[in-house]
Amino acid sequence: MKPFDITLALTSIATAASIPSTSPGCGEVDVIFTGLPPYHPLVTSQGFNATEVDIGLRADAANIVKAGYNLRVVLMGPEQPLDVLADQMTGVDWDVIGVGYGVRGSRLENVTIRFAGK
Repeated sequence: MKPFDITLALTSIATAASIPSTSPGCGEVDVIFTGLPPYHPLVTSQGFNATEVDIGLRADAANIVKAGYNLRVVLMGPEQPLDVLADQMTGVDWDVIGVGYGVRGSRLENVTIRFAGK
């Protein structure tokens, strides 16, 4: 995956968050982003360049924060329970939730099964 692929996805998220008729002020939009850590074995096994993913994620996170959004990034593999993510989401009324392409676009059932819910 090239860094611009990630940028395009997160830019779309940031744009969608800014569409309301009354524009929120700086620090009023809470964004949480989750996905696989860039150097997780499932990233490279799906054909992605871990270094490019890392560079893209860091740049996108910096741009989102620079745009005035509150950002929390929770990177985790399928070997970690979803409770890890749930704990990080607790206590905030999230305006935007982003899921990285390594999870959304995966063809691995142990990754995509997380979308099925409990």
